[in-house]
Amino acid sequence: MKPAFISLLVTGALMAFLMSCISIPTSYEETYYVTEFVTENRSEPFSEMVDVATTITGEDMLSPCISWGAAAFAFKAVKHVWYHGYDLSALPAHASETIKVMFSPQQFYEYTSVSIFNMAPRGQILAPPTILATDEPPPSGFRREILTMTGDSSTFQEWLDMANFKLNFALLLGGRSDLWLNYEGPCTVECNTRGARDIAVIISGPSRPQNMRFNVARTWSDTTNRQVMRTSERSVTYQVEKKTPRKRMVTGTRQAPFWEIFLPK
Repeated sequence: MKPAFISLLVTGALMAFLMSCISIPTSYEETYYVTEFVTENRSEPFSEMVDVATTITGEDMLSPCISWGAAAFAFKAVKHVWYHGYDLSALPAHASETIKVMFSPQQFYEYTSVSIFNMAPRGQILAPPTILATDEPPPSGFRREILTMTGDSSTFQEWLDMANFKLNFALLLGGRSDLWLNYEGPCTVECNTRGARDIAVIISGPSRPQNMRFNVARTWSDTTNRQVMRTSERSVTYQVEKKTPRKRMVTGTRQAPFWEIFLPK
C-alpha cells in the first residue's frame, strides 16, 4: 500500500472513533400532573311549588225579612223603636263574617241607639201584636222588661211578654248607644256575627224612618292556600377534578461523544 493511503485510513478510523457516542447516566427535572378533587360552592336557580296564603273578601247587601216600627214603644228607655230582622241562612258561611249597619247622612239631628242581636235562641220578634203559634210561651212569673210601651199596654201585653222573653235570650253582638246622626256625614256600626244566621237590628231614638236612613251588609273573608311555582337560588356543593403540576428529579441516560468522558467535570 502506498503510505498516503494508509495515512488516510488511519485518520478516518481515528475520526470515527472520536465521533462515536456512548450513553452517559444523567439526572433532570421532570414536570408531572397530579389529579385532585376540590370542593366548590355554586349558586344555581331552582323552582318549587310553595303554599301561598290568599285572602278573599266580599260583601253581601241584606234586605230585612221582618221590619216594623212603633213610636209607642221604648227600647231600654229610649223611645221610638225600629226593628229589622235578617235571615242569613241562605248565604254561604265564611271564616270571618261581620254585620255592618251603614247610616246615611240624616236630615234631622236626633239621638240614636243601635243594638244588634243574634235571635237564634228564641227566634225573631214579629210586628206587634203578632205571635207565632210555634213560639214558646214565657215561663210563669217571667218578667224582665227591655221593651216597654207608653200608655195603655193591655192590648199588647201578651206580645210584650213574648218580645221581652225573646230579647232576654237573644245574644248581643254589638252596637252603639251614643250616636247623634246628622247631615254632615255617614256613620257605620260594625260587629262580628259570631256565626249567627238569625240577626235583628234594633234602632231606637229617631222619631220617624226618614231620620234613620241606613243599609245593612254582611262583609266576609276567607283565607285559602294555593300552590304557586316560585324560582329561587340555592348553594350547591360540587366535587371538581383539578390537575396540579408537580416537579420531580428523574435519573436517565443521554448520548454523548466518546471523547466527552475524558473532559474534566
